[in-house]
Amino acid sequence: MNTDLPSPNGDRQPTPNAPQTNRKASKPLSSWRLWVPLLVQSVLAISIPLQDAYTYMVGESIVLQTSPAKSETSTGGDRRQLSYDISHPEKLKRLDGGREFFARHWGERNFSFYITLEAPIVRYANSPLPWQPVRVTAERPQNLARNQISLKGRVKGRRVLYGLESYHTSAKRHAQVNHEVTRVRSLGERPGGSFVVEVKVDERGHGVPVSLWVGDRHYRF
Repeated sequence: MNTDLPSPNGDRQPTPNAPQTNRKASKPLSSWRLWVPLLVQSVLAISIPLQDAYTYMVGESIVLQTSPAKSETSTGGDRRQLSYDISHPEKLKRLDGGREFFARHWGERNFSFYITLEAPIVRYANSPLPWQPVRVTAERPQNLARNQISLKGRVKGRRVLYGLESYHTSAKRHAQVNHEVTRVRSLGERPGGSFVVEVKVDERGHGVPVSLWVGDRHYRF
């Protein structure tokens, strides 16, 4: 059937093309756009635990002195909070390079640094003896003595953090620790020296808390 229409001068003109009803449907969203973000989130979620596991396996053991004012507190649930002598800016400023470094950066809200710690001559008495802080630097030191190690720290706001400030333990274990703290203090031992934390530190300065010593009692995390 001829569908051409006559023109005013008698010629027949073709009718306009009818709209296509079978155009290709929009391509569905590629599956990779869905699972790639999920994969990235999963990697980020496990990267920190994997880093801790690596440090735990290959890191060198050091001992840090807890702060006498707040050796252990609870933040709720099974998470406990620790504070260290090297968490106090005033003490860091007394170290070699500390005053100059913090004078340059203290106005910033977020910056990192490295603290060099030195092993005690006698590492173990009734409990491990803490390593002594000796130096603060902006970059990780490359040529340390065999009895030294560098630990990475970060200042957030006005808080000095090392990623070692919390650990998980059961309520029962926490009660045991508190009982031991009371016992040690009743013996008149120096409070600050009685509570130390064993830490593993890897070659990048990343640290992981391993155990807590209260007097001569050892509690693994």
